[in-house]
Amino acid sequence: MAENTNTKDFLGQVQAGDNTARYAALKVAAQYGPSAIVPLAEIMGGADPTASRAAEECLKRIVHHEARPGNNRKPAVIALEQMITNNRPRKVRSLGLNLLGFLGDRSSVKAIIPVLSEPDLRENARMALEQIPDPAAERALTDAMRTASAEFKPGLQQSIHHRHQNSRDIGLPG
Repeated sequence: MAENTNTKDFLGQVQAGDNTARYAALKVAAQYGPSAIVPLAEIMGGADPTASRAAEECLKRIVHHEARPGNNRKPAVIALEQMITNNRPRKVRSLGLNLLGFLGDRSSVKAIIPVLSEPDLRENARMALEQIPDPAAERALTDAMRTASAEFKPGLQQSIHHRHQNSRDIGLPG
């Protein structure tokens, strides 16, 4: 994917800038949209902890901006699905799962299912599926119950239960 000069400058500010440049990049991150998600994930997975944290915050801003009502979320969902692949560091995959729970759809369920079998990320995957408002997410949780370890089953049961609660069940007006 070719990046325009402005996107390259933005990513450069996040990766190699000083605190002032990184803060400036954070303030405008949302305008770079889904095309910046994967490059930011690369920066987040890098060795520089300051650049990693700045990239994480930019990712969150972009995803929350993409979640606007009426917006086409699919490009962001596809980019987030790329974030959770096995070749990325745990912290990148964990954030990707968290954000997919917020923005994901039916296709995300298929991308998340394999992560349910990874002990270090299965809780993140479970929570993402709990939040995705598609029946496929509940089916994935139910199917996972068949092969889950004894210590993971209570979490899966809790997620299935939470998917059936409504606002009144948890004490909110509704």
